[in-house]
Amino acid sequence: MKQKYYVVKGRYKDYIVFVKSGNFWNCFYGDALIIHFLTGYSFTNYHVGFPSKVLDKVLNRLEI
Repeated sequence: MKQKYYVVKGRYKDYIVFVKSGNFWNCFYGDALIIHFLTGYSFTNYHVGFPSKVLDKVLNRLEI
């Protein structure tokens, strides 16, 4: 999963990258830290994950 993140992040450095794994979306490193501060989701080992059903909530927080 992190490998997929590295490939996409390399192409889109100025964007927050989400990686889907099953029913969860994941962010890593700096992207994860931003999501943590905006949502309060747990930031562990440079990673934040959340269920697909709250993706709209996360995206709405990014628009603020």
